[in-house]
Amino acid sequence: MTMQTNKEIAHNEGGQLLERYREKAGLNKTQLAELLSITSRVIASWEHGESIPNESRLSELIAVYKKQAVFTSGRERAEIGQLIQAFENQRLEAAEKPNKYVAKYEQVGTILRQYREQTGLLKATFAKEFGIAETSLSNWEMGQKLPGAIYLKNLLQAFLKYKVFTAGQELEESAKLWKKVKDIYDSQEQKLAIYAPFDKYWFMALLKGCQDSSDKSSLNDLHDEIVMIIQTDESLAHIAQLVLAGRVELKVVATVSAFRQA
Repeated sequence: MTMQTNKEIAHNEGGQLLERYREKAGLNKTQLAELLSITSRVIASWEHGESIPNESRLSELIAVYKKQAVFTSGRERAEIGQLIQAFENQRLEAAEKPNKYVAKYEQVGTILRQYREQTGLLKATFAKEFGIAETSLSNWEMGQKLPGAIYLKNLLQAFLKYKVFTAGQELEESAKLWKKVKDIYDSQEQKLAIYAPFDKYWFMALLKGCQDSSDKSSLNDLHDEIVMIIQTDESLAHIAQLVLAGRVELKVVATVSAFRQA
């Protein structure tokens, strides 16, 4: 009989053992999850080798299995030791694997940092204004973590407000950033959910709102400019030229005309 090394037996032995003992106890994933006050998805992630329970959770699992008498009589200590060692081997194996996502995380972090710097706001100020924890923002910009979909929406809204996207390409640049984050997230082996797709219609409505706000501001500026023209006794012909140039709507001219007649 050939002796197997820790590396050879690691893989997902711990998850397979958990599944075997759970079934022997007559519990489904939901029932076991309720006993541990967690979700069935977490149980599934352990059993499928997508993640590893920490020491506290593993102790809780062992306590449940002992209560359900799933371990072989006379071999309880050996089987518990095998379960603990299996997960320790998986931790060691995971630690030895190069993190292929590091460079991709850093790419996203660089983009977020550059966009944030274009707003002209310091990290603390930016975080406070848009309801983001400064530590979270730092982790994203340093490429240590990815922002969740809700937080990425907050970031896009902030970048749109401060006009950091190329004019006329706001939708494309936002969708590109979202896709980059989503692709990295969805390709990870230990994800517990799928990253939400980019909501094009949400962004278009947001963009329109920003443009309407900007147009209103510009319109107010032009109205003030026209009032100044009238106050310096210029004729409405100058205003008509602005209309022809597409800079002023007729309703503004009507407003100014009424102002003159007052």
